[in-house]
Amino acid sequence: MSLNIYYWNCAAGLLKKIDYIKELITGNNVDIFFVAEAELKIDSDLSVLNMSGYDLIVSQTFISRKKARLICYKKKDIKELSGFDEKIRS
Repeated sequence: MSLNIYYWNCAAGLLKKIDYIKELITGNNVDIFFVAEAELKIDSDLSVLNMSGYDLIVSQTFISRKKARLICYKKKDIKELSGFDEKIRS
């Protein structure tokens, strides 16, 4: 199985750039999309980040440090990556 994986450093602007990110993911049939420097704060409305057909994985720092610096979108139908979600969250 070949996966289309993207990585993007959004320079602390995840919520400001979410429409662009969603267009990039859907327009390029991305399977897994990492966003670095997301700087997503604990009081952020996560519902705006939801995408149909994708799981949103947020790094564990979201709880421990009250902000997430790394997030990941993963297509829901990808089953081959057992343990992937847990490794990203750690």
